[in-house]
Amino acid sequence: IDVGGFKKQFFDVAQFADAGSIALTAVGGSVLLAGNSVLNLSAHAEGGSAGSLVLTASGGGTVALNGTIAAQAGAGGKGGAFALDIAALPGHAGMSETLNAAGFTAARRFRIRSGDVLVDGVTTVADFSLIADQGAVTLAGTIDARSEFGGTIAISAGNGLTMLGSTV
Repeated sequence: IDVGGFKKQFFDVAQFADAGSIALTAVGGSVLLAGNSVLNLSAHAEGGSAGSLVLTASGGGTVALNGTIAAQAGAGGKGGAFALDIAALPGHAGMSETLNAAGFTAARRFRIRSGDVLVDGVTTVADFSLIADQGAVTLAGTIDARSEFGGTIAISAGNGLTMLGSTV
């Protein structure tokens, strides 16, 4: 799926269109990206902002990001935005590594309906939001929200929030 940004030349002036958005929803099932699948949400390399990816797996489904995902910003633009609504999040560190590499640096929003969440690994994004409706959240890794205009970190846990000494 390709919603990447593009460049349009108007005589001697170039204009850039930002990338679009992709929303994948499985009601009562899972969202599984196969190893050969491609989601392109990148801006044109010379300008523009990356797009947004929204994944929803309701009814106990899972999400697997095994394909190629690109959401890099163009020159002077913003990186991609990512949102996930899922029953449980078994591995934040692996997903965060994938999202960092893909270029989702503008925003990440997680809504976890049930179960505890361990936020480990390194997350690099300007705007980070995590809501655990019924579970506890344990912060054990790094959330780096530094950005040009200041970052935001918002975490809400329905059953307690623990910040370990290793958290940055």
